[in-house]
Amino acid sequence: SVVWNSNRYGGRVEYTPPSEATGFMDEFKIPNAEKCEDILDLGFVQIKNVDFCITDGVAGGWTHPGGFGCTGKCVHRRPGSGRLNSFASVVAYLERNEKFETMNQWLDGQHAAMHASIVGGDMGNVNDSPIDPVFFLHHGFVDRMFAWWQEYHTLKGGSPTATCDDCGRTLPFYNEPYTEWMGQFDTQKNCIPLPASKPTSCISYVGHHLEGTVTFSLAQQKLGQPTGTSVCEAHMDMLVQGQCQEGIELESIENTCPCPDEVLRSGCTNWIRTMTDMTRDQVEAKTQQCISTLETTVIEPEGVRKTVTAVTTEEAKLCVRCNFKCNGAALPPGGESGMEAAPAAPSAVQVAEQEAEGLVARLWAAVR
Repeated sequence: SVVWNSNRYGGRVEYTPPSEATGFMDEFKIPNAEKCEDILDLGFVQIKNVDFCITDGVAGGWTHPGGFGCTGKCVHRRPGSGRLNSFASVVAYLERNEKFETMNQWLDGQHAAMHASIVGGDMGNVNDSPIDPVFFLHHGFVDRMFAWWQEYHTLKGGSPTATCDDCGRTLPFYNEPYTEWMGQFDTQKNCIPLPASKPTSCISYVGHHLEGTVTFSLAQQKLGQPTGTSVCEAHMDMLVQGQCQEGIELESIENTCPCPDEVLRSGCTNWIRTMTDMTRDQVEAKTQQCISTLETTVIEPEGVRKTVTAVTTEEAKLCVRCNFKCNGAALPPGGESGMEAAPAAPSAVQVAEQEAEGLVARLWAAVR
């Protein structure tokens, strides 16, 4: 899907229309932004890039301490290709992988591509990325995908989602084990209580389908046509609510964009090489592991998925043909269905503060 468009928190991105041959945006530029040369010093090599200081939006005019070039001057970006996999592909991977380690390796590759291949600049550097406001939107969505995976596998199969092989480690700064902030979807409260041993908040996400009312008449249901909303929005709702079963239903959904394999590979390479706390050998090993995981979980499966021409602009943006029908039952009310949990004792302000603390802790764990 297209994940980067103009005026996303500053730095209006202009691009040429997608190439007929590849379906990708061929050229990106930020008009009215200040060009600057950024030098990434990895110790064993220096990499020079031409980036753009953000001059409008939330981060327009911000400065931050740093070394040289853009880093010590402004919040900067270097936009690249604007596409990742279609949401249908994302749901297929989340449904298919019950084990946290497998899901996490796949998710980390998607996460790296957004940082280093699509936004770039400060976002493409592990140490500087939180300086860009887009960081919080990106990590909020990463956490949403994690929460969706927890909810789906708890409700559909009862798989444990609150632990992992390496969750005995201590979370930096919080001095608590990772298991405290993994969380387990609570089927009664319809959210994820955090921290695990003594919850002070309960995390859930409002699903996209709540933005419009989707109703189906019997005739329209047979045709796969919704009432009161766009065709694609209704189909995205089916995916979000877990109605499309892993296997024939998900695999038969047609893409309208080719797999962004080079975007994914370069995301691994460019993101991991900024991890200055690792040796060169460790960086190379982690990079190869990242690329290998994406080859197996994304690039090879997407290579056999049928790619067709988009009929509407909406299909072109979503990289998926909105002509499919899913027959599975929707997830029970709660979680992604957006139903609120029972009223809690704390005030609304207290709940908001507690939930913010829980989200920050999960985001920090994802960064490290």
